[in-house]
Amino acid sequence: MIRVDKITWTIFYLPVVLYVMICLLFLATIEIELENEGRYDPVLYRDWRTRDTAKDASESVKKNPHKANPYGNLIERLPMPRYLCYVADNEDGNGLARATAKDCTDEYVFVAYTREQFNTQDSQEDRLKLLGIGVRCAKKANVKAFWVDCYPVDEDYAEKEDIYRICDIVRSAHSLVIAIDSSRYTSQVSSTTSVDSCKTQPNASTRALKVWGNRAWTLPEVLLCSSQHKITVFDLVSLQGIEHSKHGLGHLAWDDWKEAAILVDHYEGSVHLSPLELISIGYRCLRRRRVRGSDNDGRHNDEPREYAYALMGLLRRRPTTVATDSEFMAFARLSLSNNNDSILERVLCMQPLEQGTRWHEMIDAWGAQLWDIEPSCQIAAIDGISEPPFDEEISTQTVVLDGVHGASICWSELAPVPFVKRATSIRRLTSMTLPGIPFIFLLGLFYLLTGTYYRIWDGSNVVNDATVAVYSIVTAVSLAILLASPYLLKNLFYGKFWSTQARFYGIEGYHDIKKLEEQLFGTVNGRLRWSTSTSLQSDVALAKDGLNFEGKDPHVPEKLPERHEDGDCRCLFTLVDTYVLEVTAFYAERPPTVVMILGRERGMQRAVLCSYDWRTQAFCREVVLRMKTVVLNRMSRVDKFRFMLQKPGRLGQTWRK
Repeated sequence: MIRVDKITWTIFYLPVVLYVMICLLFLATIEIELENEGRYDPVLYRDWRTRDTAKDASESVKKNPHKANPYGNLIERLPMPRYLCYVADNEDGNGLARATAKDCTDEYVFVAYTREQFNTQDSQEDRLKLLGIGVRCAKKANVKAFWVDCYPVDEDYAEKEDIYRICDIVRSAHSLVIAIDSSRYTSQVSSTTSVDSCKTQPNASTRALKVWGNRAWTLPEVLLCSSQHKITVFDLVSLQGIEHSKHGLGHLAWDDWKEAAILVDHYEGSVHLSPLELISIGYRCLRRRRVRGSDNDGRHNDEPREYAYALMGLLRRRPTTVATDSEFMAFARLSLSNNNDSILERVLCMQPLEQGTRWHEMIDAWGAQLWDIEPSCQIAAIDGISEPPFDEEISTQTVVLDGVHGASICWSELAPVPFVKRATSIRRLTSMTLPGIPFIFLLGLFYLLTGTYYRIWDGSNVVNDATVAVYSIVTAVSLAILLASPYLLKNLFYGKFWSTQARFYGIEGYHDIKKLEEQLFGTVNGRLRWSTSTSLQSDVALAKDGLNFEGKDPHVPEKLPERHEDGDCRCLFTLVDTYVLEVTAFYAERPPTVVMILGRERGMQRAVLCSYDWRTQAFCREVVLRMKTVVLNRMSRVDKFRFMLQKPGRLGQTWRK
């Protein structure tokens, strides 16, 4: 067996030397120089468009030159309501709505209700019922006024900005009164006795209170009302008011009491929430509620942007509302106006559980919370321009990011990767002399054969003995180097790299890591390895030494999902990072073209892989990976660019399993 190996080695060695010599004849140098100082390929992008809402006023769209920057327009706080219903001094004691003076300091009761129980838009009878409840509660609280949004009747608060200032009215109110109508939830049975009615009445009142608490706009009313007086729940059926504390009321009215209680504790002063926790918890609680009631025909007119407008009541700075805003843009305006610990930037760094997961759920597939992520980018503007041929819903989902490290992904070919090794004397001598050795060998051999020919066949002494000796030595030395060229090249290319050319290569599908290494570096020496925690498909195992972890070949199904033309299916892609020498498999709807570093968490960088949409001139998030921090050393900054969370035309679609 050993003899066969030696024979095989002897047979193939000379052809290899000949092949190396032929290759060296056409090479000026063996080493491949690093490109761009070894850095990743930059992102060649420049956005020249103006912004709809920008922190820098010079970049905002000014449709009206006399109008200020929309970012600077904030809703002013109302010291007192514009109108109050005063209790008359006559025997009837009916309420009368009138405008308040500028220096008015009258105490009043805030009457809260839901239009699912009191149809104040179309029913004068329901408005009178609320008027009577307000009069009763104002007298009981020993104040001479109350506020309810349906009075005066000729004021359409739904079309005015005052509807978004109700939070100021709640803060200034003496106490809060919740008006409910439990008769809508009491089953009317002819055989029901009066005793049974008394037993079912508390259940009906609780159900009516839960319907009221299921409304998004009622949550700020409870949180912001005065803590000096208890909240009164007035049932129109029993004509009695029951007082509750905020905690007691929340326990009865809210299905998410365990999380909403944290907000109550914050506004009661027993627990302090950071701006990040306040907004994230508050928005989750609001998102579980409804923002609009049902029409008479049963249709729901939910407008998601009102969740952000309801959240405005809990914050100090409230931007002006825009009727064409989407939910994302309304929340982005709110984020730009307040010191909220960059909550929206943190949301952009999150990897959703699936493509159907909406951004407002703020759930990360890696298990990270918002406060675990530290953003390294900044939202400089919001781009909500709706111009042909762009759809309005698409264009309002875009923000402009600044201060991002980014790199391009190469999909065209797998080119040899330049590298840097320790500059030993043998490697320096090899890289300097080996490319010219074949030429020297052939030249010396030519002169040696020519001199020998003239001396033997012609008998002339054209070439003296000294010259022949020199040519013989040169030829012998060059031949010896050529014979040793396979070992010299192995010493030059094998072994540990000190550094490599940083580059991202993208490949569709799954590929064997050994074949990738052979195509990139020419040899298989175990340099490339699977990533341990870069993507959700990464797998890790304990190394042989029992002390470290190493990446495993990710599990890949035998039959991969096919990509449809409409893009309604995930595809498997492979990303090769030649700087950290890791290979990562991930799923995405479209092949990403750039890598954007938007934040970091738990010692890893949040890298958002984006594809480019030429219609909106924006980058779209495809998948979020976790990369090592050292990649920032080889990345360049990206100029302000447009970024969206979802591809246009595919909002809300889910991945096929």
